[in-house]
This record gives sequence, C-alpha cells and structure tokens, in this order.
Amino acid sequence: MDRAGVHPFDRVDQLAQAQARVAASGDPYLELMLGYVRAEHDGDWNALMRYTGSMLDLRPQAWFPRLARSHLLIGRGMRDAALAELRAVAAERTRLLAELLAAKA
Repeated sequence: MDRAGVHPFDRVDQLAQAQARVAASGDPYLELMLGYVRAEHDGDWNALMRYTGSMLDLRPQAWFPRLARSHLLIGRGMRDAALAELRAVAAERTRLLAELLAAKA
C-alpha cells in the first residue's frame, strides 16, 4: 500500500482504465496529463519535465504544469528556475494564490 492507502496493483488498474477513457476522448492535453500521471507513478523526473513542458506548449496559460514544474525543480535544488515558473503563473484565483504562497515559503 502507498501513502494514499492504494495497493500498487490497484494503481496500475486505475491507469489502464484512465488510458481507455483518455484514448476515447481524443484530447491531446488529456493524453499529456495521463503521461504525467504515469511518469509520476514511475518516478521519472525527466519525463515529468517533458510532459509539463508539452502541456505548456498546448496551453501556455495553464497553471497546473507550471506549479508542478516548480515543485519538481525545487526538489532538485533549482530554486531560481522554480521561482521563474511560479512567476509565470497568472495568480488570478484565490485558491491558486494560496498554493503559490505556500510553495514559495
């Protein structure tokens, strides 16, 4: 069981189910999101950075990929790059602003 209380085999089943739903949608952004989730599951930092970059190519104003990238960069000690990602987020939503402030702390 992982920290969320989910058995690893259940997580694989969930990814397979998500793959079927995403494939049926034909939405490239959802495909990238699924790739991000798989990379997170596998612990593949380079793939996480590629997927978030591709998501930003499709939707430059999306806040999630920037926030995710900032967390990944902070984890590698790349504080300046993380801060640049956070600064690129248009913090118009109160909920997001609270998350950004917590991430900068």
